[in-house]
Amino acid sequence: MLEAIVNGEQDSQRLAEMAQGKLRNKIPELQEALQGRVSRHHRFLLRELLDHHHFVESKMQRIEQEVAERLGKNVCAGTDGQFSDTPGAVGSIPRPGEHNEEIYCSILGHPREELARWKEEGVI
Repeated sequence: MLEAIVNGEQDSQRLAEMAQGKLRNKIPELQEALQGRVSRHHRFLLRELLDHHHFVESKMQRIEQEVAERLGKNVCAGTDGQFSDTPGAVGSIPRPGEHNEEIYCSILGHPREELARWKEEGVI
């Protein structure tokens, strides 16, 4: 339908008949909504948006293919692909600051005294 509008179709009845899925149940409302004036500038902008949409779709398809290849499995868009034997359930979510000592001291090497000072000053 959008491609038809870009290509100059202005007949609201013909456009409404292009509806798919659940939108087909609302042809009269769609026909009314499609009445109006679409200028050359509107068609230009719509063409740009559709081109961008197609570009993003193609990139997503490439990314999905890459993921599937790296995982060695056939993963398709819109499916619940099983990526590993890890269960899909998530445990508890850490509280803010719960892992500060591990991160700041053990991993980043800051002294515990500095961490305590930051806590007192309200930095963390």
